[in-house]
Amino acid sequence: MEKRKCNKCSKTKPLDQFDKLKIVYFRHTCRQCRQERRNELNVTPERRKIMREQSAKSYLRNKVQHRICAKAWYEKNKESISIKSKLKYKNNPNRDARNERQRQLYKNNPEVRKYVGANRTKRRLAKRQRIPIWSNLEKIKSIYLKCPKNRVVDHIIPLQGELVSGLHVPENLQYLTPFQNGSKGNQYQP
Repeated sequence: MEKRKCNKCSKTKPLDQFDKLKIVYFRHTCRQCRQERRNELNVTPERRKIMREQSAKSYLRNKVQHRICAKAWYEKNKESISIKSKLKYKNNPNRDARNERQRQLYKNNPEVRKYVGANRTKRRLAKRQRIPIWSNLEKIKSIYLKCPKNRVVDHIIPLQGELVSGLHVPENLQYLTPFQNGSKGNQYQP
């Protein structure tokens, strides 16, 4: 019979004295030590519920804090990341072959050309349908022309959203990085 050493009491006991965490893994403290610890802490079902809520709150707090730290790290290292990714792309031996395959596919296959062209036409028509009569087209044009480098013009409320569709008006336009725009997709979060 397999045995394991308890981290709390340092005794070697059979595995049936330990609780399973998952299918294969067992806890490192035996049931008896865990029960003694519960009795010391006086853990009642109500107290256990409070402890679970506290751990959930701390998990969410840590998750938000992690996002903030990750964003700050990205902003700090943005230039080196972009340099590394450009070098990786530049030094990729398959890049030219892949680009050539894509060109040949697009050139030789009318179905692919039709599909790509249809998507462009669909996007253009969606924009045209969502321009109201009272919209200021000159202002929209100036927003597109004044778009900063490494930014794209994005619709705050997407034109073809799942739940809600916006209009192609100046008030609904914003500048985002291509990554932010791609990750946002056609979702709207008020």
